[in-house]
Amino acid sequence: MNLNDLRKQIDALDEQMLDLLNRRAALAMEIGRTKKRHAALYYTPEREQAVLDRLVKANRGPLPPQAIRAIYREIISAARALEKPLTVAFLGPAGTFSHQAAISKFGSSSEMVPADTIADIFALVERGSCDYGVAPVENSLAGVIPETLDTFMQTNLRIVSEIYEPIIHNLATHCKTLEEIKVLYSHPQPLAQCRQWIRTHLPTARQVETASTVRAAEAAAKEEGAAALCPALAAEAAGLPILVEHTEDNPSNRTRFLVLGYNQPEPTGRD
Repeated sequence: MNLNDLRKQIDALDEQMLDLLNRRAALAMEIGRTKKRHAALYYTPEREQAVLDRLVKANRGPLPPQAIRAIYREIISAARALEKPLTVAFLGPAGTFSHQAAISKFGSSSEMVPADTIADIFALVERGSCDYGVAPVENSLAGVIPETLDTFMQTNLRIVSEIYEPIIHNLATHCKTLEEIKVLYSHPQPLAQCRQWIRTHLPTARQVETASTVRAAEAAAKEEGAAALCPALAAEAAGLPILVEHTEDNPSNRTRFLVLGYNQPEPTGRD
């Protein structure tokens, strides 16, 4: 069987999957109408987790479990948007790890709303401007985030779900080699978390601190011989190619985020 024959088989499978996806979407819309009649919640994280767990268990490969979760998270997000588009507040600006955590939980079909502060995330949900909020609460290296815990003392919002987001730093630049990089932009925290990598690979680059990794990527995109340490999402938004992935000194670094809302999640049996 030649390459053209294999591609024809893939095209045929794509058409079948498209039909199945649209049939699934039609059922999701009917579920949305039923939820509306009964004033039920559109987002039920325990149900979504059960779906993902079932599919991962049923998977026979060659797709790995993380690929199955990523694919179906977007399918679920798109279907849920047909029921009711959700708005989700996160700690901005767009392109941060908080933004990535929100996408990881709600998918890219939800409307993401950047907030200036953690207190603003709570306020947007409390006022009904957003359906849910995603707030950082703990980092494996830096510890707890006091502002999130303090704000919980003044709110009726509940913890609906949680997200563990790995902190992956990348070197993004238009330069083709490390030797071309003369200036390195980033927020002070990534600069500290990648100190050893920088010392080894960019010892002579001038380091410039920025207000966020997003601003670092934007600055590097406009300057010849410049690079940024930033999340992949920030690099993508700035149109900046990633030259080196995983520049962090500690690969086990991750941040725990809480999903805020008024849901009362069902017991999982694993609490």
